[in-house]
Amino acid sequence: CRIAMVDQADWHQAFAEVTAAGCRVHVVPNTPDGFYIHEKLLITYAGTGGAQQMMGSQNASYSSLARNRELSIVLTEGEAPSVLASAASTFERDFAKARPWK
Repeated sequence: CRIAMVDQADWHQAFAEVTAAGCRVHVVPNTPDGFYIHEKLLITYAGTGGAQQMMGSQNASYSSLARNRELSIVLTEGEAPSVLASAASTFERDFAKARPWK
């Protein structure tokens, strides 16, 4: 599990929980001229089934998932290999540029 996110104090408790569970969190500074990460991207690798990704705007909260009008799309490596490759490449660049949280 690897997460790239903007470094905001509101997220520090969540960062502590996911790092305690074994995830690596990298953060970018929370500055006016920096970028804000809103899109959520989940890429999974399932054995011989190849990679699949879910990309969207929803947060992992009850309100976001049950009450809001959020959107995401799930694509497999077989359906859209160039989309998966592009999203993975963007994540890799962002993760590499960001610094490890604590």
